[in-house]
Amino acid sequence: MKNLTHIETELTNHCQLSCIMCPHSIMTREKGFMSWEIFKSVIDQCRGYAKTMYLHQIGEPLLHRDLIQFIDYASEAGIRTSISTNCLLLDKEMTRKILESKLSEITLCLDSLNKEIYEKIRVGSNYEQVIKNITYFILEKKRVQSKIHCQLQMIKVSLNVQEWDKFGSILFQADEILKKNYSSFAGNVGKGEKISSGFKCDKTHNSITINWQGQILVCCRDYDGITSLGEIGKDKLEDVWKKHKGTRCSTIQFCQRCENLKS
Repeated sequence: MKNLTHIETELTNHCQLSCIMCPHSIMTREKGFMSWEIFKSVIDQCRGYAKTMYLHQIGEPLLHRDLIQFIDYASEAGIRTSISTNCLLLDKEMTRKILESKLSEITLCLDSLNKEIYEKIRVGSNYEQVIKNITYFILEKKRVQSKIHCQLQMIKVSLNVQEWDKFGSILFQADEILKKNYSSFAGNVGKGEKISSGFKCDKTHNSITINWQGQILVCCRDYDGITSLGEIGKDKLEDVWKKHKGTRCSTIQFCQRCENLKS
């Protein structure tokens, strides 16, 4: 599977929130959790090829009861693992489990240092709880000298753009402050949002997405699984990749309205 260096693996599409920059609230796909059989098959097939893996797509990975088992299996296969979390479930016990795992990287999502703005962006969240959890995680990570790379993330939208320059510099000492531009998920989310992404996509050249159902997808932005190329358990990942790699995004219907279109 030459050139397939990155896998996006959706452990679940369940989430507690309805964030304004996420398609979760308009997703029509069935909700569920990835089985161990599907995950193991993905890892075993891309072992020796994939270098990095995100264990999230449309959903909150901390909701998966076997998250640590999944992280460790992928990491033991020589794959650099990463999760992104809204931090609501990042309590002391979850912090301990993650810091004792073989995880390579964690992204802590906090899109504003202002409670009112944060809760308008992360609808359904609790600002005080998230701040408490993030603060504890970062302090505990430092105390145990964990090597997990910790990013504090802000996604730029119109509501928080005034914080872009100063975000994260006061309250936290994460390893990295990650400032991401907004994505419209191929024109389906945030209509009227004036912040553009500026990101250019090359996913068909080096990556592929597997959702919790085992569908092999073109892109992690495909929240309803309409770009399915095959299915884990029925199709070999290598065969799917050989047919798909290098496909011009402009020939894929889902991609044609995406602001990240490159080829």
